[in-house]
Amino acid sequence: MDRCQQTQELLADYRSGVLSSRKAAWIEEHIAQCAECARELRVLDGALALVEANTPEYEPPAGLWNGVYNRITSPEPEPSSVFGDLRRWIARPVQAAGVGVAALALTISLVVITGPHNVSAPVEAASNMEYVQGHALYAGQAPLADRAAYLSVVAASSESGETRAK
Repeated sequence: MDRCQQTQELLADYRSGVLSSRKAAWIEEHIAQCAECARELRVLDGALALVEANTPEYEPPAGLWNGVYNRITSPEPEPSSVFGDLRRWIARPVQAAGVGVAALALTISLVVITGPHNVSAPVEAASNMEYVQGHALYAGQAPLADRAAYLSVVAASSESGETRAK
């Protein structure tokens, strides 16, 4: 990595003041000698000035730090266990009874739904000609009705041609 690329990668840290004094001096020395890196620093300064000029100053809400501090210092909750959940359900008998009733209702409904059904005789399928005629009557009122009517005529004529051939 060349020196200009290293400098340009560190310019944001240099401007925010987080670099060590040794690295900051190294960047200042390079900027004094390199016009391209100096231009990049001016562009960065301009962008930061725009951000600062167009960002309103907000005060954090009162008590924000206390909430953060309390979350950091509070002991971690114990992981949930099967027995802990069981104790919670035993402590709430009404909820446990409700869950039991719901499970029973679900089981009964599955048995009723999947039970034997009366299977009626299969319905005879309409012939292609009846289907085409029914479709043509329905499609006559729909958009693109002329296209559907044309296709039904073509299908009917091809079917009648097949019937004659037999």
